[in-house]
Amino acid sequence: MEAWFMIVVSVCVCVLIRGILFCLHTKTKTFPNPPGPLHIPFISSFLWLPKSFSELEPILRPLLAKHGPIFTVHIGPRPAIFIADRALAHQALVQNGAVFSDRPVLLPLIKARKRIKERGLLNDDVVGFAVA
Repeated sequence: MEAWFMIVVSVCVCVLIRGILFCLHTKTKTFPNPPGPLHIPFISSFLWLPKSFSELEPILRPLLAKHGPIFTVHIGPRPAIFIADRALAHQALVQNGAVFSDRPVLLPLIKARKRIKERGLLNDDVVGFAVA
């Protein structure tokens, strides 16, 4: 009976220490995002579901007037940062391109490109066979 108690207490202490270390580790690596509308984790994501891409610009124009030329909108699980000024976009993407070059990779686009490339290679083989 006492052995089970010691095991349970040890596991709880380990989980608690790991949670504290995880919280301390993640807080040091986060950077503040530009201002944007209030984000409520699940409700904000559901508000974007019925919207199409053609409805995106009329929604973003009032946010531009309210929050300035750079603002953050949480669409889905990740924040999307919009730059609505040409000079700021040039400064961010051309002059400071190395700073922003570590953005996450869009996996669905890479997979689609791989499929296109595979089909292209297949078509080249067929054309090469027909010519020979």
